[in-house]
Amino acid sequence: MQVEHDYAHSLAVAGQPCADDPHREPLVLHPLVREHPDSGLKSLYMGMFCTHVVELGREQGSAFLDALLEQVTQPEFVYRHSWQSGDLIIWITAVSSIAPREATR
Repeated sequence: MQVEHDYAHSLAVAGQPCADDPHREPLVLHPLVREHPDSGLKSLYMGMFCTHVVELGREQGSAFLDALLEQVTQPEFVYRHSWQSGDLIIWITAVSSIAPREATR
């Protein structure tokens, strides 16, 4: 499955106006599922820059991504860290989704 990635779409989702031509950056297709070259682990390659799954069409493909995001962001699939002095966290950006939260102390 291929997913359309659109920079202008990500700005719109974030509520930020696109100062330049909204399609200055080209639309790009990427696979929805990527495989890590060393471990072979598979991960989803999606985020607010994705418009839809191409093979499903714009309306159904967008709804599919919304449902998928709803599923993978359920609490049982999300790691939240309670920071303590001396903590160090390392993650593989290519297979992680990072959503910053307000720092708590």
